[in-house]
Amino acid sequence: MRARTLTEWIDYYNSKTGNRFERDERYRLLYHPSRGFVELMPGKTMLIVGQMCGDGHFWKDMADALAASLGYQYVGAQGIRKSAWAYARCFGYRLDRVNDLGGGERQYFGTHRVTGKKIRVSPGFRQEDGSWSCFLTWEA
Repeated sequence: MRARTLTEWIDYYNSKTGNRFERDERYRLLYHPSRGFVELMPGKTMLIVGQMCGDGHFWKDMADALAASLGYQYVGAQGIRKSAWAYARCFGYRLDRVNDLGGGERQYFGTHRVTGKKIRVSPGFRQEDGSWSCFLTWEA
């Protein structure tokens, strides 16, 4: 990826998501010119990933390492893609099972192909356009 200023990464985020980036002061903002940005917040039971743009693999690895160093077993994030399982597949997880929650909603469980670590992808809440945002929770 080419180097960009934080403002350029935010403009890119806005154009890709259709959302407008709004800084959430509860999160720590990390930025790398060639990798993008991510917001991270220590929660009660896990490290929470906020808005992210750029190299998702880099930022996931960063979140996993930070979570482990802080003593967390889990990392959590919100996903806005139409296909919830696409996140997990993109990061190397294979699908183990699907729970039908009714109303066309599903919860996915998977295992990482290399590390064997687990992930759960669940419906979170409905966006303004009626689509679901998902919640992802994975082992750090």
